[in-house]
Amino acid sequence: MSVLTRRYGPAVIVLLCRVVAFSQEPSQTSNPGTSAVSTLLISARAKDGSVADLAAADLEIKQGGKPVQIQQVRKLERWPLRYGVLFDSSNSERDRFNVQQDIAVRFLQQVVRPGTDHGWLGLFSNEYAESNETDNPVNITDDIRRTKPAGGTALYDAVAMCARRMAGSPSGPPLRVMFVFSDGGDNSSRIGLVGVMDAALLARARIYAIDSDNGHDSKGASILKKMAETTGGRFFSPARAKDADKIAAEVNSDSQNLFEVTYMPEVSKPDNRSASIDVKCTRQGVTLIAPKRIY
Repeated sequence: MSVLTRRYGPAVIVLLCRVVAFSQEPSQTSNPGTSAVSTLLISARAKDGSVADLAAADLEIKQGGKPVQIQQVRKLERWPLRYGVLFDSSNSERDRFNVQQDIAVRFLQQVVRPGTDHGWLGLFSNEYAESNETDNPVNITDDIRRTKPAGGTALYDAVAMCARRMAGSPSGPPLRVMFVFSDGGDNSSRIGLVGVMDAALLARARIYAIDSDNGHDSKGASILKKMAETTGGRFFSPARAKDADKIAAEVNSDSQNLFEVTYMPEVSKPDNRSASIDVKCTRQGVTLIAPKRIY
């Protein structure tokens, strides 16, 4: 059984202030004429779901609106996951709470590999409770099953807290992902959406957002979709528990068809500032999943 530790009040404020402060430090510009080599993780697959064999010549990338020089495209093996499950346990979830629990449990059973992937659970309402890290997803699904809806919603705070913890892991393998189960509403956070996106991008974490409201709250769905697409993840809006099977298959396909792209921007971006990133494939029939911004 995992142990959930409550984290809220002054401790949350201090931590979130650190996240915001780090993302808002004065920019530092590299020396004129020099550009740092950057890396980008993307997922690519053919129309039939099979692996797409990508080369540098197949991609066009712009960072901050400027073309980049692609140096290498390398197919990766299925990396282990370091993941955070953020589960909305606020009162706004009450009407579909049992369905949301079923979707989350069914999804995690198919995506997380026991003994290989490591993660933790963050339960959030207007408070935040976080479990120890585990390689046994049953610890997480058991806690999801036991929780009851109550209180307001601090989605942004929860994502920022998870990103802060995830940023402490070393670069490279494992693949950092957040699985967010929520309706996208927020009425209690101390941090705004811009600060949340900065925190997630700094952590190099993909967000997979699973809408618990099945798209009824268009504003909430739009926020979840923005979080997901900005970080190179995806947004899903399941209607029933069995829809989790298709979602799990899509997420597994992303992690199994992973490419590392090494490139050199035409102009280095300022430190501690994100830049837009636009990745396109020149070959027809290939679908790419890539972030829209990068640190």
